[in-house]
Amino acid sequence: MTTLAQSFGTSSSFTLNSTSWAQAVTISSDAVNVAGIATIPDDIQITVKVTFPNATIGAQNAVNVYVSCSEDGTTYDENDQYSGTNNSHTTLRLPSNYKGPVVLTATANVVTALTFSLLSLGLGSMPRKFGIILENQCSQTIATVSATYTPINYTNA
Repeated sequence: MTTLAQSFGTSSSFTLNSTSWAQAVTISSDAVNVAGIATIPDDIQITVKVTFPNATIGAQNAVNVYVSCSEDGTTYDENDQYSGTNNSHTTLRLPSNYKGPVVLTATANVVTALTFSLLSLGLGSMPRKFGIILENQCSQTIATVSATYTPINYTNA
């Protein structure tokens, strides 16, 4: 019986514009060029880390994480709203063609992280490029946000 061994590549940071990330504001990352990764990964692990303020968190108490993909490296899901660059005020049209959301639950005065697999969003295969869109729904201005991606490869063990 063949078993798969999982190996992780080097983590890299998304470029995010997180200046004054207020309630109901969305921010997006620069796109990741999957074809530019030394060994094309089988999957990518995404981690988003948010420091929530010491204040009352609203009823929705969440940061929604969406993914926008591009097969040709130029045109993205919801291309009129996400162009592959970091942006402070990306408008969300819901329902949209974004993948997700994956929900990061907010807790006051806590650093909270969320990790998920790109392919767990039902993509089926790796896109050529992708980026993330973060939507603040915690009713407070968020001070700090960061996000990383880590290539994952599988080999026969």
